[in-house]
Amino acid sequence: MSAPTSRCEQLSFWELLNRHAVQVPVIQRDYAQGRESKRKVIGEFLDALKSAVTGDPVDLDFIFGEVKGGLFRPLDGQQRLTTLFLLHWFAARAARLPVDSYAPILGRFSYDTRISSRDFCQKLVGETVSVEGVTAQDALSQRIRDYQWFVGAWEFDPTVAGMLAVLDKISALQWPDDLWKRLALGNAPIRFLLVELEKFGLSDDLYIKMNARGKPLSAFESFKALLGKRVVDEGWEHDLDTEAQFAIRVDTRWTDFFWRLCPSEKSGLKRIDEAFLSFITHSLACSIARYTSTAEKVADELLNLLNDPGAMEPEYFEESYYRQLRNCLELLSDKPGAMLDEARLHWEFPDSSPPSHKSILEEVIQTRGPQYKRRLILYAQLRLLETAASISLKDMADWRRVVRNVIAHSVAEHPENFVAGIRLIDELAEGANSIYQFLATKNIRSGFAGRQVEEEQRKARLLVQNPGQKTLLHRLEDTHFLLGRISFALDCVNDDPSSKNFDFALLEDVASVIEREFGKGITPEIRRAFFTIGDGNYFRYWNSWFYTKNLPKYRLICDDREFRAFTEPDCSSRAALKAFVLRLIGKTCAQLIAEYEPAPDTPNWRVRLVRESNLIECATDHYIALDEPAGVVYPIPGIRPRDNLATRIYLEANKIQ
Repeated sequence: MSAPTSRCEQLSFWELLNRHAVQVPVIQRDYAQGRESKRKVIGEFLDALKSAVTGDPVDLDFIFGEVKGGLFRPLDGQQRLTTLFLLHWFAARAARLPVDSYAPILGRFSYDTRISSRDFCQKLVGETVSVEGVTAQDALSQRIRDYQWFVGAWEFDPTVAGMLAVLDKISALQWPDDLWKRLALGNAPIRFLLVELEKFGLSDDLYIKMNARGKPLSAFESFKALLGKRVVDEGWEHDLDTEAQFAIRVDTRWTDFFWRLCPSEKSGLKRIDEAFLSFITHSLACSIARYTSTAEKVADELLNLLNDPGAMEPEYFEESYYRQLRNCLELLSDKPGAMLDEARLHWEFPDSSPPSHKSILEEVIQTRGPQYKRRLILYAQLRLLETAASISLKDMADWRRVVRNVIAHSVAEHPENFVAGIRLIDELAEGANSIYQFLATKNIRSGFAGRQVEEEQRKARLLVQNPGQKTLLHRLEDTHFLLGRISFALDCVNDDPSSKNFDFALLEDVASVIEREFGKGITPEIRRAFFTIGDGNYFRYWNSWFYTKNLPKYRLICDDREFRAFTEPDCSSRAALKAFVLRLIGKTCAQLIAEYEPAPDTPNWRVRLVRESNLIECATDHYIALDEPAGVVYPIPGIRPRDNLATRIYLEANKIQ
């Protein structure tokens, strides 16, 4: 026993701080023991610490680290040391000690992972905080947040959030009145074996290599070990050969797939673990959404899971969830190029997402956060991959198109939306080999993107009755103006969705107008030609107030997205747009302008806006102020120009009357 003793030294936390300043290095993870997913772990640890100070001393095992420049930098033991730091601080405050009696020593503990973590530790130690009389309604964490020195942005630091959560747990326990004396004086009952790597004969470089990134185990390594144990314990792979089981696949075949997806960093390393863990999280989230009976029950669970994959626990997996994950990993490994070759334009419109050179799969696993719409697309891609062997390329393309249209025109900002979206995709997957026949004859149970689903069913009924018109309907779906939502174009022909008589020749004309005149988005010529339709009041769809002139303020359709909104059923100018499209059959916007014959009571400013091409450009951001009694329009220079002399001069110089 003498040899190990010469290399290891048993210390208390207070003794360690008296000997070395302790700094958690950048390579370490955030403080995780305060996470909700670690509730059981921290509960058991605090119970052990409480037992130690009340009569049953505890040995916390080894804590490894290096000493450089007077700093002890833990490479293993960060989580335990941080909890001990919080317990010592709480004990000092509970003993009502003057800050300057303990701060010089406790202040030697700090974090280098984030500036906010370091600053919070310094402030916590250096400020007077009351810890007496805390309750569930008056939590210690909330008291700390209420102090003026607490910076609101610290809330976004996972380490700070974890510390606050653990302080609440510490303050909720009954500790001895002399807790501080038991921790900081004499032979403290909580101790650990300190291993300085140099003394132990190990270099920190070797330790880092042994642990891949200088951490005891990455979140993924810990998780896969525990999930592998669960798979074995539950017998989920009892019928598989050894080489096909999780323990082998996870480090060979499946890892090979993610290796292809992860770009090398400047160091030459690839972040395989994070990508793999992110995909497992995605698969678990989809399974929870598929099989849980009530969406509301899983909303918080899904949100936490997608925001923090590291919080995932093997216990979250049921056998069906694991089988779904395994099936996906096997499919991806069998056809490693299938998901990467899935063109984004099969699933997204250019206007609905920023340009990206990555596949949807790469984007999801390399980006943190919910990403609900992209996850729905990825789920649909995987469902399609599952059925690829039993579905024709034509049917596959039709199914992609329907899913694309639905997701593009859905609201997917909350976990409940995600659950409904997953279930809709499952419903649609039932009809993947003939999606239009399926939609035309089946009731859809999911309420996700209800309006768009109704449109897809309307189109499906038309196509089942008129299969030769698929090219025309698909042309309309792909126009820059409509982007998959073509009910407006159909209503230009017949606004009765149940009607069996449909004039496809007229729809062809409508499609030609939309492609020819609206193909480049909103233009000055469209704005001018639109004034020739009906009473010319399309601009009244939006109004505000222009205080510089004390007049109503209107918009002349600011951008493509706003122009597209005119097709929505609840838009006040939808009827005018419909009349506009029908007037353009066989004509161009330029011809409507040239042939314009205003009614006798048409205001002169409107006539001039149509006929004089330069005037509409004076409203630089497409806002106007209207003095209707005086018959004057003021083109506004900008969105919210300052009320100054320059603005007033511009308005007077460019007014239209």
